[in-house]
Amino acid sequence: MTNKLIKYLAIPLVIFGISNKIDAQDNKQDDLVLSGNINAGISSRNILISGKPEGESPIALFSGNLGFTKFNTSLNIFGGLNQDYKKTREIDLGLSYQKKFNEMAGKPSIKVNLERKVFPDIQKTMYLADLIVGMNTKIGDFNLQYRERFPSKDYLSGSTFVLNAKTPSLNLKKIASMDANINGTLTVAYQDKFVGNSSKFGYITPGVNFSLKKGKVNFDGFLKSQIRLRDDLKNYVYGGVKATYSFIKK
Repeated sequence: MTNKLIKYLAIPLVIFGISNKIDAQDNKQDDLVLSGNINAGISSRNILISGKPEGESPIALFSGNLGFTKFNTSLNIFGGLNQDYKKTREIDLGLSYQKKFNEMAGKPSIKVNLERKVFPDIQKTMYLADLIVGMNTKIGDFNLQYRERFPSKDYLSGSTFVLNAKTPSLNLKKIASMDANINGTLTVAYQDKFVGNSSKFGYITPGVNFSLKKGKVNFDGFLKSQIRLRDDLKNYVYGGVKATYSFIKK
């Protein structure tokens, strides 16, 4: 476990250190910014990154994060809680470190997450690490996520690669004085002993997102259709809505 953690986190952390020095030379007046957000929503199903559903339908989803940003580098703590009408299904707590090399299109970002997931209903705990490389382009936003599940008394080790793509947003007419946008999404997952003991593609999920924004408040809706690529997963059509309040303080 320790060797894998060092292997997958050492390279991006070195990159962060070098790039921070470059940013510090070019952005000497950049201020330390405190930012965060709080999310509350409901989904007809909560489909996990494994491609399997969690809890009963529908399920309420609560999350938030708080952190600092300077020189395009951010350090955040985040947490979440998933609750259906019967019981609490999941409690999350984690730490993320992200570096955006440039806000312009075509420049990458690198993000590292360390996360602990507790599943109270089945009394199990999962430990995870993510390495996410993102890229904003004129044809859309893309990110490749590598997730490592560390071995514990409750779970065997496993990993998954998830490619997420999002089309450029289409601006719609204002609705109730709020900016309205719609965009398409696509997710493809390859699983290496993350589900079962085999290594194969897990699922492909096309979808559409709709958002309303005014000031610090966002309202988002989504509709997705998971298409299984392995026999031990299922096809699902699901959707949901959420509200987000964000803040920035210099």
